[in-house]
Amino acid sequence: MLRLVAIAMLLTGFSACGQTLKYTAYFDNDKAVPTDVQMDGFLSFTKILDTITIQNVTLTGYCDDTGSVAYNVALSQKRAQYFANYFKNNPVSIEIKGIGELPLENTIDTLAARSKNRRTDIVIRYISATKLAIEDIPVTNITPVTAIAPKEPEPEHFVYKAFSDNLQVGDRLLLDKLVFIGGRSELRKRSGKALVDLLAYLKRNPQLYFEIQGHVCCIYSYQKDAVDEDTQENHLSLNRARFIYNYLLKNGIAKERMTFNGYGRQYPIPNGAESDNKRVEILVTKVAN
Repeated sequence: MLRLVAIAMLLTGFSACGQTLKYTAYFDNDKAVPTDVQMDGFLSFTKILDTITIQNVTLTGYCDDTGSVAYNVALSQKRAQYFANYFKNNPVSIEIKGIGELPLENTIDTLAARSKNRRTDIVIRYISATKLAIEDIPVTNITPVTAIAPKEPEPEHFVYKAFSDNLQVGDRLLLDKLVFIGGRSELRKRSGKALVDLLAYLKRNPQLYFEIQGHVCCIYSYQKDAVDEDTQENHLSLNRARFIYNYLLKNGIAKERMTFNGYGRQYPIPNGAESDNKRVEILVTKVAN
């Protein structure tokens, strides 16, 4: 019989290496408080702290490269300080550092790179794990276990209609010929014809009332939306929908027929390329008699 340590852990968003535990929490743009999803992960992480003896904690905050240097240093300090409150009842040494902005990686996907830089790294060094249960388990009784990451919910699958269809309430039009510039709420020049075709269709069908829905690609599931590089607002999908709304309004589509909204990356296209999620759709909300 071999003396074995039986330890079962659910590792969500952090890693263990020797005598060090690390968790990284991410933030929305210009925020000093993490998202609810990130906090859920952090609180799951803290459950393991009851099983170890902590030596010290290092909290290091960072920002992306938008904003002034002084502002980003202060914001990164706040991001690190936010987590210090969760260790105040634990008599350990806590080091809090605000690094400020991190340089942008040389990458095409600047949104994803910036989102990785908006974070706090929580590093916990511990001396021992004296509270872990140790059992004598016969080798023959050990059943190999494969850790399986929890599956994310399957994205809702929408069925899209064509301009030639008889549209009803709940039907959707995928405007895949309207192509936006990455990180911006401005269309590429080649989208001009598709925009004119949409306008002509809506003028021919005044009975249709609709919502313009903006979507983005290339962000994490915990992020509500992407940053619009023109406005520096965290509302890129909303701004893209607003762009189409303003164009239609300016060119004669009645205001009462339209609404617009942004949905971030809540509804990625199943089995599609990530870039396909950067899109605008039309949802029919009413068909007048």
